[in-house]
Amino acid sequence: MWSKNITCASAGDVKKALCQYMETFADYAQHDAHEFISAFIDALHDELCKESLSSIITDQFNIKIKSTVKCLTCTDSQTGDELIKFLSLPLPDHTEQIVHLSSLLDSFEKEEDLDGDIYCNACGNIGKGRQQSILEAPLPPVIIIQLKRFPFDETSRKIDTIIDYPYSNVNFERQEYQEDEHLYDLIAVSLHSGSLASGHYTAFARHNSNHEWYYFNDLNYELIDDPNRFLRKREAYVLIYAKKSVLK
Repeated sequence: MWSKNITCASAGDVKKALCQYMETFADYAQHDAHEFISAFIDALHDELCKESLSSIITDQFNIKIKSTVKCLTCTDSQTGDELIKFLSLPLPDHTEQIVHLSSLLDSFEKEEDLDGDIYCNACGNIGKGRQQSILEAPLPPVIIIQLKRFPFDETSRKIDTIIDYPYSNVNFERQEYQEDEHLYDLIAVSLHSGSLASGHYTAFARHNSNHEWYYFNDLNYELIDDPNRFLRKREAYVLIYAKKSVLK
C-alpha cells in the first residue's frame, strides 16, 4: 500500500485470505480483534518463511521478556527469557479513576507471589516463590498492546476503565533516553464498543506518509483534525506503537 502500486486493500479480501490459514474466521460471527491480529501476523510469518524471509516478522514484533523466579526459602533466583509478539496488560477493575499506561507497565513488571509451590534447584526444597517479568532491551520497532478488558468470569461484561495512553514520545524502556531510537509514537488504536456477547469494532490509524489520523468505521472513514479525540477512550482495546526512528 505504501509503495503506491496498490493504494488500498479491501478488508473483506484480507479476511478471505486469512480464512484459508485459520478457519475460525471463516464465518460471520463476532471474533476478537486481538486474536485476529495474532492470526494475521502468524500467517504473514508462515508465508515469509516460505520465501526464506522468516526474520522480518520476528525482527519487527518480538518482545523479549526477562522472567526471574526467586525461592523464598534460600532466596536463590533463576532467570529465563521469553519472546512474545503482544504485550497483554491487565486492567484495574471497578474504578472511575483514569489509569495511565505507565501504571499498567509498572504492574506488569512488579514482583509478585506465585500461587503454587515451586521446586528450587539450589536448595532442593519445595516452597513458596516470587516471580518478576520485565521488558528487556532492545525492544522491537513495533509494540502491540492488548488492554485486557474481558475478565472471562462467566459473564459477558467488559472492564471499562479509562486508560490514559500517550500518542507520542513513549519510552517503554523508561530510561532517560531522548533519542528517537528509544521513543515510540502511537500509530493505531482498535476500539471495541459493547460487551463480550455483542459488540462493534472501529479504529483510529495514522497514515504512514502524510502522518494524518483517520477514523475507520466499517466502510466509512474520516480525517481526524484533533488527535485528542481518540485518547482516553473507554473503548480502547488494542494499541499499536512504532519507534519514531522507523516512522521518519
